[in-house]
Amino acid sequence: MDVLHHRLQRIRLLAEVKELKSENESLKSKAAQDALGDVMDRVEEVKGVKLLATALENVDMNGLRDLGDQLKEKLGEGVVVLASANEGKVSLVAMATDGAMKQGAHAGNLIKAVAAIVGGGGGGRPNMAQAGGKNPEKAQEILEAAGCTRNSDGFYERDGEEIGFFISVMSCEQDRIDIAQAAAQQLREVGIDCTVEIPAQMDWGGQMACLIGWGSPFDADDHTYKVFGTDKGANYSGYSNALVDEYLTLARQSSDDAVRKEYYSKFLHALADDPAYAFICYIDANYVAKSTVHGINMDTVLGHHGVGIFWNIQDWTIGE
Repeated sequence: MDVLHHRLQRIRLLAEVKELKSENESLKSKAAQDALGDVMDRVEEVKGVKLLATALENVDMNGLRDLGDQLKEKLGEGVVVLASANEGKVSLVAMATDGAMKQGAHAGNLIKAVAAIVGGGGGGRPNMAQAGGKNPEKAQEILEAAGCTRNSDGFYERDGEEIGFFISVMSCEQDRIDIAQAAAQQLREVGIDCTVEIPAQMDWGGQMACLIGWGSPFDADDHTYKVFGTDKGANYSGYSNALVDEYLTLARQSSDDAVRKEYYSKFLHALADDPAYAFICYIDANYVAKSTVHGINMDTVLGHHGVGIFWNIQDWTIGE
């Protein structure tokens, strides 16, 4: 009976929490709309495209997306950019209609430029993008705030189309499967319907997104060049940047340590300005071997998947 009582009590508490969360979201939505007021008189025209940019206070990312959808509907055709400072951070949302995109508008490029000003990062599709920043005091200098809409499943929609995608991961890589699951969970929590897909064979040209990794601490001339160089063998994203190509080429062509350091440093800065991928994490791997194997050099800097471990295998011995 005690177990049944506790379970019933837990069910009641969960129901109360859900109801309180729903009331809280409703209050936050109403507060955001009240703070927004009538902003349609702030619409400007930039290169023939209508632009509505405004800033709000204390509106979270979900609230900004909801407001953005509403304003976009009122605007008809054009671009909506919203920003809000909340709890020490800046949230940014940009949305572009089909007509605006045909005229050259790109929400992802716009939000990337705006986020850089507030010390943050982000991006997205031509029709919808979001970002976060760490300098709320600068938000007012750029735009003026917020919005988007969730469906009954809790995911974002735009014009009736749910926003979501698959992350593809190779079946043999459990560590990356775990990372992809964690990333997908975080994306779902903010309203993006993200699912991890583990295909039997990877379709390199057809996936929506793919989680990959690499490491080349011992030979940047080889692997880094092939990962980021235009049309190179390991450049799976089709990335191309003229400065990156130039710096990687100049670095690998020199035997002078100072020159190599200079150009690899310039490469890193160029990559930071124009990232080839959405970087998730850096894994500092600890490689292990059986205690019966003797002769492994503990000071060897290993490459991706432990490449380089066998350089002195002729000196190894195996005991009992």
